[in-house]
Amino acid sequence: MSADDPNNGYAIPDTYGGQSWVGTNPRKFQSMYNAVNENNGGNLQRVAVSAKKWNEENGKPVNSYHMVMMAYKYFQNDAPASASTHEHMSNFFRNLPQYVNDETREPVYQERVDKGMSSKEKKQAAKKAYRASEKIEEAERLKKEGKTQEAKENYREVYGDDFK
Repeated sequence: MSADDPNNGYAIPDTYGGQSWVGTNPRKFQSMYNAVNENNGGNLQRVAVSAKKWNEENGKPVNSYHMVMMAYKYFQNDAPASASTHEHMSNFFRNLPQYVNDETREPVYQERVDKGMSSKEKKQAAKKAYRASEKIEEAERLKKEGKTQEAKENYREVYGDDFK
């Protein structure tokens, strides 16, 4: 990669470590992202937006770029082909603690976007992600029991006040 060549990509600061640079190619990634999103009925975008909102409301345990990369990773590796939006949301948050602990790479150059995160930061982020996954499981249990209002309250704690 030639740094800062719009055709080949850019070098951006590693927002965790501040000591290094990460290669990115926004145009190529956007094309890849759009293809995966379209192949999944727009669910990648829905999951990414909700995940970023959860991240914002929880003190940004990971940076937004990292969160989008983890959503992309879910759809590339773990998303069931015929799942509903709701199922994708639940599955993503169930996987999120593991994604936080694992390496996350941007898909164009395969550079790690989490390399500057300390083990303590990863542990804290994974803990918050695990609490979100527990809330979703509780909401799903309540929903099955017919307690829809209580279920919605749990979902709102994860997805924000806009959850209907």
